[in-house]
Amino acid sequence: MTIGYKIAETPADFHEAHALMRGEGVPEQTLGFPTMLLIDENEIVGMIGTDIQKGIIVAGPLVMKSDRKRIQSAIKMVEMYEMALRGMGISTFIFHVEEGTFLDRMISRYSEYQPYAVRGTKKFFIRRLN
Repeated sequence: MTIGYKIAETPADFHEAHALMRGEGVPEQTLGFPTMLLIDENEIVGMIGTDIQKGIIVAGPLVMKSDRKRIQSAIKMVEMYEMALRGMGISTFIFHVEEGTFLDRMISRYSEYQPYAVRGTKKFFIRRLN
C-alpha cells in the first residue's frame, strides 16, 4: 500500500477532489490554495480544502473516502496541511465540523478544543499554529 500526500495544483487535482466530495455526499464548495490531497494506490481518498472568507482562512471540508477507516492518514493529512500553511507564513486558521460526525466525536474525545461559535449544526474552532 502506497500512501502519499500532495497539494492540489492542477485542474485535474481539483476535479478529483470535487469528485471525492460528490461521491461522499459533501455539498459543492469552493476549494482554494492550499488543498491537501491524500493518495492511496494512485487514487485520491481524502482531502482538506481551504476557503478564504473576508480575509480569514477557513479549513475544510475534510473528506475521507468511506470505504475503510483511515484515521491515522487523516491526522497526517491535517499535519501536512498545517505545515503548508506555516510555510506560507500563516499562523491562525478557522475550521468547522458538523455536530455528530466522526470528526466532531474525535475532537470532543481527544483534544482540548472548545468551539468559539456554533451556527446551526456547525461548530467553529480557531487553530493557532506554533
